[in-house]
Amino acid sequence: MQFRTIALALAIGSGAFAADTCPVTKPPDPPFVPPKPFPEASGGSFYVGTPKLWVLVHAHRPDGVWRGLPLWPEGYREKITWFSEGYVAKADPLPAIEISGRRLDDAKALPMVVTGANGSWTSVDFIMSGVNFPTAGCWEVTGRFRGAEVKFVVRVE
Repeated sequence: MQFRTIALALAIGSGAFAADTCPVTKPPDPPFVPPKPFPEASGGSFYVGTPKLWVLVHAHRPDGVWRGLPLWPEGYREKITWFSEGYVAKADPLPAIEISGRRLDDAKALPMVVTGANGSWTSVDFIMSGVNFPTAGCWEVTGRFRGAEVKFVVRVE
């Protein structure tokens, strides 16, 4: 019985340690301001990248942890919005963006699954992607498009 208690305490403790050490992406200082006519980020969310490729990082919480994502059989689901100056969604509705994700705190974890990426538009053109994180943990997400690359790190719980 004492062994189980110690094992449980170690498991809980190692999870807390991993959460504390996940290098979640914070808003850049100075902030990335997209070229006009793209809107500035709002609601605590922020952009990371360059005019060639940038991503909207949702600020689910000030600590950078994405909690409460819908849990599907494939994992924790989220939509990620990507932007690129000069991208026109109507001309390129299925953009050749490469999106990948890997757990930084578990090298044996399955990779993030991309469910799709589509050209979208409102007052500006953007790429909307759907992803599934197979497990909770510390995730690095990478996007590559037209020779540009951007990465960000989130903790999924």
